[in-house]
Amino acid sequence: MPFAAPGGDREPGLADYAFSPELGVVMAARARPALAVVCEQEKVPSRYPRLYALGDEQDPVRAVVLETPEGMPPGDFPHLRNMGPLAWFYRYDLVSRPSAADFLARWALLRSQRHPNAPRRVTLLRLDQDQLLTVRTMAVHSSDGKPARIGPASAGGEQYDQTALTSIMSGLLSPQK
Repeated sequence: MPFAAPGGDREPGLADYAFSPELGVVMAARARPALAVVCEQEKVPSRYPRLYALGDEQDPVRAVVLETPEGMPPGDFPHLRNMGPLAWFYRYDLVSRPSAADFLARWALLRSQRHPNAPRRVTLLRLDQDQLLTVRTMAVHSSDGKPARIGPASAGGEQYDQTALTSIMSGLLSPQK
């Protein structure tokens, strides 16, 4: 089923589209998230996952929309090469808070083959007065993909495995201010 399809209950000639509930959830999450999490690899420009929390006043994080970059579809589409960011594809998944925390921990522990010393940054943003404000940024260093350190590369510090890092990410996704 397409995310948007022509509507049939309007006056003839008017271009009107009916949106699927799935697209409505994605649009709501991206437009007014209770919180957002941006993932990136330090000093390595690229497209990275983002998470947008959906909820209400009683439970600000009921679910999370996970946005992950996708490659181009198979085949030759020369017009897409000239469109820049408009030709980028993303996948959207509705996940629970525990699944989102697990995803963030696994993503943070991935080791880049091209940039093995670049930490992965996880930044929490909260909506305040219609503006997303940075609340916290964590730099996660993992030299071999297993234990990780949080903080500056020069600092020693405690090492975290995937279970401990998932717990930290779960706390990051908690609705407390």
